This record gives sequence, structure tokens and C-alpha cells, in this order.
Amino acid sequence: MHSRLALLGLIALVFNAFATTGLARDLDIDNDGLIEIYSLDDLNEMRNNLDGSALFGSSEGCDSGCVGFELMKNLNFDTNGNGIFDAGDAFYNDGNGWTPIGDVSAPFTAGLVGNGFEIQHLNVHNTATSLTGFFGVIDGAGINDIGFTDANITTSNTAGVIADQARNSGMYRVYVSGSVAAVSGAEIVYLGGMLSSAYDTQITESFSEAQLIADNVSYAAIGGIAAHYSDGSVDDAFVRGSILYSGDGVEASIGGLFAFSIDVFPTKIYVATEFSINPSGGATVNVGSFQADQTTLYAQYSYWDAEKTGSNAPTAGALSLTTAEITCPTYSYDTACKSGEIIFENWIVDPWYFGTSDDYPHFLWYLDVDRDGDRLIEIDSLADLDAMRNDLNGTSLNGSSIGCEDCYGYELITDLDFDTNGNGIFDSGDQYWNAGEGWQPIGDDPDMFRANFDGNYHRISNLNINRPSDTDVGLFGVVGLAPSYEPSISNIMLDGTHTHVHGYENVGVLAGSFNSVFYSNLMVVLSGKVQGDIAVGGLIGRAYYSNFAYSYSGATVKAGNVGGGLVGLMDSNSSFYESYAGGNVYVELNGAGGLVGEIENCYFRSSYYRGRVAGGDSLGGVVGSTYNCDAAMDIYWDTTSSHVSTDPIGLGLTTQQLQCPTAANDSTCVAGITLYEFFDPSVWDFGTKEQYPALLFNGIPLRGFDVDNDGVVDEEDAFPNDIAASVDNDGDGKPDDWNASCDATCQANSDLVLDNKNPIANAGGPYTVSSGESVTLDASASTDEDGVITSYEWDLDNNGIFETSGINVIFTPDYAATEANVATIRLRVTDDAGDFHDSTTTLTTHYFPEPTVDDNDVERDEESGGSISFWLFGAFIGLLLRRQRALLNSRHN
Repeated sequence: MHSRLALLGLIALVFNAFATTGLARDLDIDNDGLIEIYSLDDLNEMRNNLDGSALFGSSEGCDSGCVGFELMKNLNFDTNGNGIFDAGDAFYNDGNGWTPIGDVSAPFTAGLVGNGFEIQHLNVHNTATSLTGFFGVIDGAGINDIGFTDANITTSNTAGVIADQARNSGMYRVYVSGSVAAVSGAEIVYLGGMLSSAYDTQITESFSEAQLIADNVSYAAIGGIAAHYSDGSVDDAFVRGSILYSGDGVEASIGGLFAFSIDVFPTKIYVATEFSINPSGGATVNVGSFQADQTTLYAQYSYWDAEKTGSNAPTAGALSLTTAEITCPTYSYDTACKSGEIIFENWIVDPWYFGTSDDYPHFLWYLDVDRDGDRLIEIDSLADLDAMRNDLNGTSLNGSSIGCEDCYGYELITDLDFDTNGNGIFDSGDQYWNAGEGWQPIGDDPDMFRANFDGNYHRISNLNINRPSDTDVGLFGVVGLAPSYEPSISNIMLDGTHTHVHGYENVGVLAGSFNSVFYSNLMVVLSGKVQGDIAVGGLIGRAYYSNFAYSYSGATVKAGNVGGGLVGLMDSNSSFYESYAGGNVYVELNGAGGLVGEIENCYFRSSYYRGRVAGGDSLGGVVGSTYNCDAAMDIYWDTTSSHVSTDPIGLGLTTQQLQCPTAANDSTCVAGITLYEFFDPSVWDFGTKEQYPALLFNGIPLRGFDVDNDGVVDEEDAFPNDIAASVDNDGDGKPDDWNASCDATCQANSDLVLDNKNPIANAGGPYTVSSGESVTLDASASTDEDGVITSYEWDLDNNGIFETSGINVIFTPDYAATEANVATIRLRVTDDAGDFHDSTTTLTTHYFPEPTVDDNDVERDEESGGSISFWLFGAFIGLLLRRQRALLNSRHN
């Protein structure tokens, strides 16, 4: 279904953002008394709050008391996306599937409003007991504006897609599809497309396209809406499913609407159910186009397709028509399609739409492609998104412009995810695999996308494109001049750890090229990778005569030539303001800029860059290269994170300086400079002195997200798209280490290459040596954690020249000193990856002077006939005599 309320999408994103940042959840953001349901877990929790007053034990935000629930998105029970019900699905429950909500003693009594969304692929296999359906029993409940599609229900007793039993309840704009089947050999079964049985219940503007199956059962009561219906009403409805009955049953009662009913008077109904009735063994089968027992039912302004139902007993008040006759009218009160008859008398436009002469009537609310009347066609699936390429002006969808009053574009009304099989990788199981090429960009040159597109703050996750030879590559290929002066692309976020866009020239995650796009705003690429040869940008590959604002990209950009965090190539009087980028930019040859790779004849202001920039020539913190671009002001880049000290346009500041201001127009953080002078405080959140300014996306700062769920917020995560790592201290694009939570499988699945760990030099020492002697310098304590050390080099005089090599070096100091000397020695070790590390130690040389003899003493010795040798000999004799005397004394004592 294509009709949804765009406002609900805004509410959904607000909750997602609050949940991401860890803030308390407001259960009723829009204050309508209905608790918002975002997930199957939320849906399952309704069983513990049957009156709709709380969820997970909380009533936060239900200030006036909540009375029910409302869907905020489509919910799909095929959680592993493989198209079958199996153990990989979240609610498999050993094959039993979903447990119905509510029973006879404790029924569901609240409201459930679908807001036009669907519960898809519901599986219930309740063969051990009765009460089979999404709900078991509802009483006093209201079920509105919701679809239960592709359901698979199996029972041995009673079942309906929506509920087994409904009492005192109402259903409005509800529809079902799928199958409701009895197990073979069951004794008594009651099957209904919507309900098994209903009492005092009203159904309006609803339909069933369910298939009802009973094979080899003893007794079967089968009805397209319900098996049994009493004391209620069914108005403005149709049934277009099928009923299959076969086998050795004893008795069966089969009706296109009901098996049997009491005091029910259907109005404006048609039945085009295909009957296949094949009894055997003498079974008694009562079949009616509307009801098996015709005597208790009177229908007004109602019809049945006799070719579909067969020649079954008529229903009082209803008219039998052929397929051609029932599809023929293109308006109500038709008198031309069947001679003498008025067909669809009293059927009015809204809710009915009659289509062409080959169509059955349908509901306008279901077919309306612009339900909210804002001239933007609602997009609620990847199939719808893909269909936009068939009308690049935004006037129709899938060939339909029903409900459009001069539509000129599209609007996203739910989150979309290209990982359609939910296995966490992009592979052949995903719907838009396209033999590995992934998504085909929408629009090219000259067939540009010329419509408006409003994302309504929803997300498109895990976009994957692998077309390395193509030009103009992105979610959109080329976006051209829109038919109005309203934003062309707005309020959209692309995210997901598997977002990866690869093209040749003009490559961006959002769009390959903007060509004369008057004005676009709030375009966000929260995460992802984009690469190409020429003109590669995190947001847009090339902007030509185009303008945008309030935009952000955290995508990693890799280019051969010309790459920028926001735009690769920006020329011909293009402009942007109030925008920033945080993804790393790597350009092999020329033109690497934090915001723009190359820019010409431009104007931009109030923007900044905070990532890492690396490349060949023409590298800048904001812009790689510029031509005639003087109209730029209030532009900054982070010199700490970028490792870039120059730029032709912007002002480079440290991380601390950029984070310091807590408001616009700050003059206190950097002496003599006013920071963020022209930043609009209504669209920026400046946070604390430890945070960068962040744009507000639907009131939530683009800060604090943890896209890869690795426990590190993106603002502090060097690899926000990969759970495997988060730290890159040297800014070379390689992680310093794996995250602690990343095991061997996680590391193998990552496309990151761990940065080489530098070796650790250990020069030994400190060393001590006597003057003139040698010392052995020992580097054997040096280590390399992830490799081997290939060289040991010594700078023995610490002058920057490593003149000696070897793990052990014998060194004889030759210092011209006359006293002890302490010198510094440096060791450098280099590993097998070419990385090195230095270590220093000290060498202390002790100075021992040679003994000297006074000349006068020598002369005196010579005059006395003595000599130094004689003197030493005498001293030695004296020492011996003293020791002998001491020995004799000791003996005497």
C-alpha cells in the first residue's frame, strides 16, 4: 500500500534518535493517547497491556492516559528475510509461530491503529488449542487503518487472520491477505478471512483477499469475512480471495461472506471469491455466494461475480453479475453495463474508486498515491522507490496518479533497508543485488530526476552500488532542475554499516550529480563508504549551478582525483552553507579537501570539517583546490584530526578550539577571533566544551549516534561504519587495534586492515665505562608485537646520524674530557613493515688521571741514594714485620 501519513515518520525518527542517545522513551510522542509501536518486540509486549495503557511496564508520556497502540512502520515477521517461516525468524517458537494476544478471560480491549502500515508475514500455527489469529479474543476494541498481509494461519479448530473472536468491536479500513487453513483430519473447523466469529461488531471500508482451505475435515464452516457473524454490520466491503474445500468431510457450510449469520444486513458489498468445492464420500456441502444459509441474510446494493463463485444459491437483495458486468462500470449508478439494472447504486466516490472498465472497484484510500494531499506521492517500500525512475517528474507511481492534484514529487513515509534478507551483508539474497552491481541510480543525463523528494526524516539504510565503470552514481544518478522553487531533495538520512557506493566519475552516496538544483536541504549521510576515480563526494559527486544547506556527511571518501567530504567537484556558481563533514577523505593524486575536492566560482559559509584528509597534490583542510572562489566566510577545519595545516579558504583550529564554544558568535575561546559568527543557532546545537557543533535533524543533534553499535559514538569513532575498530591515533586510515568485543570472526569479516604496531626500541643501559675502555651496547630487549625487527641502528653521539648498526655494538668512547662525562646514545629499530621507533640511554665515562711524580722529590731520593723502587720495597718489608708482630702478640695472649 502506498498511502501513509508522513507525519508519523517524523515521530518515528524522533524516537529512534532518543533511543540511540539513551534518553528516556516517551511512549506517546504525538500525545494522541496511543502508544507508538516500532518493532515486533513492542508489538509482542501489547499482550501484557491489554487495555493499551502502558508498554514494558511504563506509561511515560501518557499524561492523559493511553488507550491503545499505533504502528509507526511496517512490521515483518519474516525477520531473516529468506521468504519462508523457519527457525531463523524471531517468533518461530518451535514452529508454533505467533502466540495470539488475548483470550476469553482476558481479551484485548484497547485500540490498534495501523496508520496505513502493515503487519506482514504473520505466522500462527495453533493446532493444539482454539483461538487462532493475530488476536485470540478482542472485546470493545477498535482496529483501524491497518493491513495484515501474506499471513499464514493454521488451525485444528477456529481461526481468522485478525482475530479468532471479536465482541463489541469495530474495524475500519482493515484488510487481510494470505491463507487460513485447517489441518487435515480436524473434527470441526470454523475459518474466516478476518475473523472466526463476531458478535455485535462493525466492519467498514475493509476487504479480504485471503485464501481459506479445508481438506479432509469432518465439519467445516467457512466465510470470506467470518464463519459466524451475529448482531453486527458489514458496510462498504469486498471479498476477492478463494475458498478451497475437498475431501471426505461429513458436512460443510461455505459462503463468500459468511458461513452463517444472525441479524446482519450487509450494505454495498461485492463478492468475487473463487470457489473450488470438491467434496467426496457423500459429504453434504451448503454453498452460497454470500452465505451458505440464504434465509437469514439480506444484502443491500450488493453484488457477486457468478463466474467466480459458481452457480450458487442467490442472496436476497444482491445481484448476480458476470465478471465483465461487475468490472465494467467506471462510476456509480451505472446503467450501461447490464441492461435494465443499476449497478453500484448508492456507491459513492470516497471511499470507492471504479477505475477502468476492466477493474473491480477498490477503495480510494488504498489506491490514493497522495493521501495527505501535499502533491507528493507516498513511498513506503523499496519497490516504490525503484518505481520513481519510471516517472522522473513525480506525477505518478506505477502508472497511477489516483488522488494526485498536480503532484510534482515523492515523499518517504517509512524507513527502508537494502539489506532485505537481514543477514548483515549485501549478497544475492537481497532484492536489489542485480548480479552484484546493486542499486541502479535514479536518473541520468539527459533523463534527470526532476521531481522533489522529501525524506520526512526517514532513513535509507545499507545502500549498495558497485558500478566502477559508470558515471553519475549514487542513490540518485543526476538530479536536475525541479519544477518548483521548493527543495528538490530534503530531510533524508542515508546510513548503515554496509552503505557502499562505487562508481567511476561523479560519485556520491546521495547523488552522482546535482545539475541546476535550485535548493536542497537537510541531506544527511550518517555513515558509509564512497569511492571512484574522479569527482567523489560523501554527499554529492559533482554540483553544477546548484545550492544546498543544512547537510552533513560522515562517509569515508576515496578518490583517484578530486574528492571531498561533502562534494567532489563544485563549480559554476554553486553554493552551500550551514553544513559540515566528518568522514575521512583519501585522494590518490590531486584535489583532496575536507568539504570539497575542487571548487570554482562559488559561495559558501558557516561550515566546517573535522575528519582526516590525506592525498597527493592540492590538499586542504576545507578545499583541495580553488578557482575564483573568494565568497567564503565563517569556514573552519580541525587541524588536529585532519593532520592538515593549510587551506586556501578556511581557518584551521585545533579540536579543543573548535569544540570550545557552546553558542554561536563566540569570542572567548580563541583570542582575537569570533567563532561560528554566522552559524544559525536555530539549526545548530553547540553542546558542551567537549563537543563539536551538530546540526539538528528533526530537532535531534547529529551527535551521539553509534551507527556500528560498537559502544563508541560516531563523533569519537575513527571507523563509525565498522564494529571491528574505533581508534586511529595516527590518522592513517588503519585501526590501531581491534575493539575488545571484536573476535576472530568479526576481524575476518571486517574490511579494515589493522595498522602495523611500531616496534619498541630498548637501548639497554644506562652504561658505565672507564676512560679508554670499551663497553658493549645491547639492543636485545627491543620487541615487535606483530612482526620482526629488521635493523638496529645506533647514533652514538646523538647528532641525528646513525653511524653504527647491530643488535650488540662494542663501543670505545673517545671523549676529550678531563673529568667524568655523561653522554646520550640513541637506538633506532625498524620492523618488517618499515615502521621504526627510537630509544635513548646514557653512557657515563669515568675519568682516572695518570699518577704524577714531583721532580724535587726525585732529586731528593737520588741525593739520598734511594729510589722509588727502593722506597716501595721498604714499605713492603715494613708491612710484613707489622703482620709478624701482630701474630706473636696473639699467641702470647
